[in-house]
Amino acid sequence: MKRICIFLFLTLSGLQTVLAQARSLRIAVAANAQFVMRVLQADFKKRTGIETGAIIGSSGNLSTQIRNGAPFDMFLSADMEFPDKLFAEGFAITKPREYALGSLIVCSTGSLPIDNWRELVK
Repeated sequence: MKRICIFLFLTLSGLQTVLAQARSLRIAVAANAQFVMRVLQADFKKRTGIETGAIIGSSGNLSTQIRNGAPFDMFLSADMEFPDKLFAEGFAITKPREYALGSLIVCSTGSLPIDNWRELVK
């Protein structure tokens, strides 16, 4: 009986560890999304009860970390180039999808020395 109790305790302890790990996500996040990520994390936790950990960096550096075995569950990149390459190289389970689209906005306190906004994106 004592062996059964010890086995049961160890089994339940191991299961609890697995469940605890399953209830936490490690998310690689491009630096330009770090501010909105805080809001998303709070909302996700509220809706699911699942904790998230955000690892912030440039999309290129995060891609390198993924190639070298970093244990991320999700990658929010600044553009599709990095996740598409990771998928093509076999580092992703599912094909990447766009989660947001952005626009370039230029603000200045004075006049800009250009005649056409397209000169800014050359």
